[in-house]
Amino acid sequence: MTRNARRHGPIRASQGTRTEARRDRDRILYSLEFQRLAGVTQVASPTERFPVHNRLTHSLKVAQVGRSIAERLAAQNPDLTTDGWIDPDSVEAACLAHDLGHPPFGHNSERELAALLWDPLLPAVSLYDSFEGNAQSFRIVTKLAVRLPEDRQAPGLNLTAGTLNALLKYPVTQADPTQRKAKWGYYQSEYDDFEFCRVESGYAQTIVRSIDAEIMDIADDITYAVHDAEDFFRAGLLPLHSMAEDTYEREWFLERSDLDRDATIAFLDSLILPRFQGTHANLAQLAEFRSSMVDRFIRGIGINTGSGLPHIAIDAHVAFDIKVLKALTTTYVIDSPAVQTQRYGQRRIIRSLFEIYLEEATRPTSSRADRLMHLQIFPPLYQERICDIPIEDVPSLKRQIADLIASMAETQVVDTFQKLTGLSQGSVIDPIV
Repeated sequence: MTRNARRHGPIRASQGTRTEARRDRDRILYSLEFQRLAGVTQVASPTERFPVHNRLTHSLKVAQVGRSIAERLAAQNPDLTTDGWIDPDSVEAACLAHDLGHPPFGHNSERELAALLWDPLLPAVSLYDSFEGNAQSFRIVTKLAVRLPEDRQAPGLNLTAGTLNALLKYPVTQADPTQRKAKWGYYQSEYDDFEFCRVESGYAQTIVRSIDAEIMDIADDITYAVHDAEDFFRAGLLPLHSMAEDTYEREWFLERSDLDRDATIAFLDSLILPRFQGTHANLAQLAEFRSSMVDRFIRGIGINTGSGLPHIAIDAHVAFDIKVLKALTTTYVIDSPAVQTQRYGQRRIIRSLFEIYLEEATRPTSSRADRLMHLQIFPPLYQERICDIPIEDVPSLKRQIADLIASMAETQVVDTFQKLTGLSQGSVIDPIV
């Protein structure tokens, strides 16, 4: 295996003593796409008055947890490190990159963009998929991110095969009948990059996730299960302090969650937290809750080498407790009327913005100069990318528009929507970037 290979070669001579996967991590960390995540919703908007996690702080914590798991498993199974199955640097890089493709407003916009891009008249296997956040992350690092003047020869971040493979939480395409939960990891337009990283990482001709990708996935689950519960307990939305004693509250939750009753009650009984009032003692107890949960979850992960390719094994109690924490956030926060009302408005913004952009991108024109005039509402980068696409090639234009919207921070989307619909005049000196 040559997991350190880069599809487009080194392009520029390497300097220093960093591993190739650590170079990947740094390229992701310094990218504009990573910086944008500070303005993207995790569960609640980054603009909320109460401080909550956003996609950037979430990704940083996923990277820390993912690296901790990888280093622990590597120490316990040194042969897997020697043989190239586990690389903590690749895991950390993939964790940092795993949410790059999440559009503004997260999964809410992801579903809206998928509906806007999907065309049932196109063949099932074509270059035109709908939209999926994981596939968009893979597209960003392999094609869309801008790093060097030579990017036309080496598009994207030109990451190593090992890091690309670690990013493939779902190593299938949309047309693959084996896909899980309507999720997939790459678009047909990035098939060559997918094939490259699978071959070089030793996973050719399989749909098995790499160990690194499995670690990234469970680190993601652990992190948002714990920090979402922490956020909304502090905000007074999650009644963790009363779940063990308040029978009515516990029954209300159990009725709305598809969880094993006895196991759920046992876990809730273990949550010894007083009502949060912001005192020193409260903050210390919450820190202990966070630290002990993450530590216990990490220790519940091992390696199964029984058959075929090695993969991680998660203790059943750990998997269940993570599921309970996620269900608490879903039940008390995500499914609340306040959040659902917000989400309806967010979908309207995404759909309206998409339709405005598409109308201008497909407007019949008599010359290139005339077309460029209509593309002035697009940022310069997307004027360049769209100008040479024929107006008849609607699927390709839709993909570029989805790329643009998915690249925005949430305040940027709202501001652009208001300007293009006349709700706000903005300022003539505001740049369009």
